[in-house]
Amino acid sequence: MVAITKRQITYTPSAGQIHVMMDLPLQGGVDQDETQWLDGFGGSYPGSLTGFKASNSDGSNKFNPRLIVAKWSNATDNATLTLSGSCTDIVHTSAQWLGDTGSLDPEIMQSIVTGQAVDMAAHWVITDAVGIVDGTASVTHAEHDVLTTVEGAHIGTIKEFTATSITLTEVPPVQTNDNVALYVRTPLVLKNVSGTTESVVLMMLVV
Repeated sequence: MVAITKRQITYTPSAGQIHVMMDLPLQGGVDQDETQWLDGFGGSYPGSLTGFKASNSDGSNKFNPRLIVAKWSNATDNATLTLSGSCTDIVHTSAQWLGDTGSLDPEIMQSIVTGQAVDMAAHWVITDAVGIVDGTASVTHAEHDVLTTVEGAHIGTIKEFTATSITLTEVPPVQTNDNVALYVRTPLVLKNVSGTTESVVLMMLVV
């Protein structure tokens, strides 16, 4: 359960030990469609120069992609691995169990924040036409949060919200009915959901 830091990323397991075997920078720059870093500057550039006006808020720091291979030893069931520091999102994770008794189906999930689930009252529904959640309950999520179902199915990224509505950046690929819960995907938390204590090699693409 000892946290380690390697190349400005801190790895904090709730159980077990972490050993980083490779950290390969991918010098591709940030996603060309990424605009979150402009938020502190008015969010308007490209298109105009007004985004560079003086502001009391900072834009979000975006990092180059990195390919990381790490060994997570003796991870108990439901143990979590949290990344922090010079990274903002785990884009993809592949897992390989170690040992003769290891499962053939690695069950590592990108965790969801169950405490921020929005229990949708009647009339809460994501419409396929415009990608908006309409409802009567208060919204506790934040801009740029990624919404999922409890199973982790991708619903969309929040563009903006009010007390009773969420507008997504694009039409959601998954239909969501009334009286279901929305969850926030934790961008930097992995969880062992295999049901047993396991050791596993993780390959992660992070930004």
